[in-house]
Amino acid sequence: TAQNDAGVAASVRAGRTLLHFNLDYKHRYLLYHGYDTAYLRHLSTNRPDYLEAVGRHDAGVRRALGQTYNIVSAEAGVASLRSPTRFSFYTDVQFDYAGGAFAAVDEYAGSLRGRLSQPFTAVHSADMAFKATAYNKGDASRWSDGLFAVTPAYVYRRNAIQLTAGLNIEGVYTSRDERLSLGVYPAFSFTGRFADYLTLHAAVEGETRCHTYRQLALENPYIRPTLTVENTQKPWEATIGVAGRIFNVAGYRVFGAYGRFDRMYFYVNSRDSLPAPDPDPLYDGLRQAFDVLYGKTNRLTLGADVDCRFDDFEATLQGRYYAYSFSRDSPAAKAWHKPAWELAGNLRYRYERYLLQAACRALGAAPVYLDDDGDARLPVRFDLSLHAEYRLNKWLTAFVYGQNLLNQRYRNYYLYYSEGINGGAGLTVVF
Repeated sequence: TAQNDAGVAASVRAGRTLLHFNLDYKHRYLLYHGYDTAYLRHLSTNRPDYLEAVGRHDAGVRRALGQTYNIVSAEAGVASLRSPTRFSFYTDVQFDYAGGAFAAVDEYAGSLRGRLSQPFTAVHSADMAFKATAYNKGDASRWSDGLFAVTPAYVYRRNAIQLTAGLNIEGVYTSRDERLSLGVYPAFSFTGRFADYLTLHAAVEGETRCHTYRQLALENPYIRPTLTVENTQKPWEATIGVAGRIFNVAGYRVFGAYGRFDRMYFYVNSRDSLPAPDPDPLYDGLRQAFDVLYGKTNRLTLGADVDCRFDDFEATLQGRYYAYSFSRDSPAAKAWHKPAWELAGNLRYRYERYLLQAACRALGAAPVYLDDDGDARLPVRFDLSLHAEYRLNKWLTAFVYGQNLLNQRYRNYYLYYSEGINGGAGLTVVF
């Protein structure tokens, strides 16, 4: 992949009112490559008509297909500073465009969101969050889908205690179903800070998560251009955890979450639609894009974060563990391409004009869907990267970075290997 990003941001404060504006542009060039030996052997065994074509390429096949993708986002908003005794608000509008040779159609979305807060006393207040979005979901050429939501809530604040009790009321319209679906979800949370080293947090929340082709393509660039994109419903998810800081140097957070998800998406390798072996079986037959299966699942998440900050040095470590259970009528039977655990660490040191940063990330094994021919697993993946900066002046900063420094030949998506050792350098301009 190759990418180019550019953006501009501005903000103005007048009294208690803040205005802001953002404009971002992203350009992606995606290159399909890297079919592995195991897949060729699988085709040789299960698709005899490909045997002759792949027999002379036991070391693997490399074919490339370049695609471009352009994303433009514009956002503008206005807000007043929050006050425990005065009315405050926040609202913004946003427009997104995504298109190019990668997607089947151009995507666009417009949204309005905000929050209103009215204190009655120093302890009691009423909040209302709202959002409205219209988009075309990547499979239509017009404004075809939409979502609106309002979340009225009562808020209690006293000393180090905050309690929020509300309901998330949503309406979702999809052109595929040609109907408006209404949903009511919980919006409850509690935070209690009993000491610097002990803060308790608990919440029960639900929502509809709207997905677009743009979102999935940036996450997995090897999906099919004609992919059907659906929304994920989270009727509820309960979270409880503790956090704190020790001597203002070290911090920690430990939490657990369990929730219900309808139509959660999982990436799968579907070979039912492999084209006929001509004119070029190695190109047309083996160019394998991803499809998506949607599943009904309960997910358990366990997490722990620790950090240490001392003068110009900072270190963080994060860990996550996931367990999924699926209902009998779920199209997805496993958490395809979802790792069982994640571990990420970061070291950061700043000295005068210099910044040095090292990051590592490990992902646990993940199951891979292979139609009716069984399944496979992605092995544990590990990545190490370095980043360095030097601030030339208040407007200009030079940087250099390196990724996959251990030159691991891992795969985040089945059939597609990551890049080996790679890096880059550049300048950041701020004005």
